[in-house]
Amino acid sequence: MSKSINWLTTGDALERLTRDSISEFARKHTSETFYGFAFECYPFSGQIILCLNTPESLELAVNGEIRPKAMMNEELRRMFPSILPAYERLFGLDGGKPAPRSQRADALRWGMPLWKYCDIANEAHNAGWQPYSDLLTEAARPKLDDFPDSNALIEYQESFKEALLRSVCSVAIRLESTKAFDYLNKTTDFQVCVIDGEEASEHDWKRMENVRSEF
Repeated sequence: MSKSINWLTTGDALERLTRDSISEFARKHTSETFYGFAFECYPFSGQIILCLNTPESLELAVNGEIRPKAMMNEELRRMFPSILPAYERLFGLDGGKPAPRSQRADALRWGMPLWKYCDIANEAHNAGWQPYSDLLTEAARPKLDDFPDSNALIEYQESFKEALLRSVCSVAIRLESTKAFDYLNKTTDFQVCVIDGEEASEHDWKRMENVRSEF
C-alpha cells in the first residue's frame, strides 16, 4: 500500500508557499487588478497550480481574441480532449450558432486554459512543493495488488481525489481569512475557487462551499 498523506502538514506547506508566491507576484504586478484566484489541481500527478485572471483578459477571451493553446497543439488536444469541443460550441466553430455573449462570459470566467496567469508560483514554491507532490503522486497511484479487485482501487482513488481537493479548499479559505489575497489589487467581486483540472464542473463550487461551511 502507498504511503498515507498527512493532510494537515501538506495543507500547511501549501498555504505557506502560496502566500509567499502571491506576495511576490503582487509586488511585480501593481498595475493589474484581478477578479479571481484558482488552485487548479491535478490529484493524480500531485500538481496544484496557482492561477489568476484579470477582467481585461476575460474580455479578450469572450471576444474570441484569446484561444485555447490546444487549438494549435496536438499533444494538448490529446491531454485535454474536452476543452476544444466545449470552446468550439461556445463560438459556433462546430457549425452551430454561437452562444450569447453573456453565456460565453459565464463559461469562460473560470476557464483556466484562457486565464492570463496560469502558474504564478515562484521558484521557492516549486522547490518546496516538490516533495509533497511526489508523495501525492505515489499515494494516488497504488498497485492493484494492494486491493482485492479493481473496483476497490477505483474507490480508493476517488476517495483520495476528493480528500485532496477538500484539503486544498481548506487552504484557500485560510488564505482568504488571513487576508493573503489583499496583497493583490482586487475587484469588488473577487472570488477564490479550487478547480479539478482533470474534470472541472459545478461541483467544484459546491465542494468549496461545503468546506467553507465547516469552518
